[in-house]
Amino acid sequence: MTQKFSVLIYVNEKSNPAWLKRSLDSVLANTVCPDEIVITTTGNISDEIKSVIAGFQKKANIQFFSHPVPYGRGTTLKMFLPKCSHELVALQDVESIAMPSRFEKQLAYFKAQPDIAVLGSCFQEIAANSLEPVDIYSVPQTDSKIRRLVKTQCPFQHGTVMFKKSAILDSGNYEAYPMFLDDYYLWVRVLGKGYKGANLPDALVSMPKNPDLTWGRALYLFLADRDLCSTMRQLKLMGGFTYYRIVIGRFIKYFLIPNCLRIRKKWIYN
Repeated sequence: MTQKFSVLIYVNEKSNPAWLKRSLDSVLANTVCPDEIVITTTGNISDEIKSVIAGFQKKANIQFFSHPVPYGRGTTLKMFLPKCSHELVALQDVESIAMPSRFEKQLAYFKAQPDIAVLGSCFQEIAANSLEPVDIYSVPQTDSKIRRLVKTQCPFQHGTVMFKKSAILDSGNYEAYPMFLDDYYLWVRVLGKGYKGANLPDALVSMPKNPDLTWGRALYLFLADRDLCSTMRQLKLMGGFTYYRIVIGRFIKYFLIPNCLRIRKKWIYN
């Protein structure tokens, strides 16, 4: 018997209704469909988004939770993750497209590896206004490699992850964090708590290409990353020498590497 699971989606006032529809279509087209879809928001969302949600509530078990005060993604997911009915929760971003076998493969892995708490996958990058593939992004597959990578970059792509709700709540749940790094901050605390993670080698999700970094965005990312390194140091995921080496490396990464090299030479960027 297939284990029951929830899908958790965060939307806000900037969410694209067409992308949300595309994302929900991909979830319901999976070989194994979720037992519930929990859509969360805070603040105001457009009538178009509300219309998309209402339309899908006629097709599937969709629970919609909102709060009138606008918060960011971290606070919103912290507020409504407990509303998910099942232990296994799959994250689905508005702009993400789940491959047809995504949930089937992740459920099978959890069954085979019950000690894993967080399971992501590789992902396919597509052009922002089309489904044309741009690149495949690989991520570390084993817990030991994830623990090495977490010191320098986020080891999970948020929209690919399925996790055990109890492990997330035990690690302090989501928290607000600048520049949409709330997921990175969460994974750091989950790994620091001793829970294990893994990534599947298959690209189970497609998502639009990220925009190039502007100077202002790079500054905020650098400051947020520096604080994350401090947290990892406190959790003993890295030592003092590694902390300073990585902070200096991230300064180079954000301010000294031009966008053309970020795009064309990912190995330099990484």
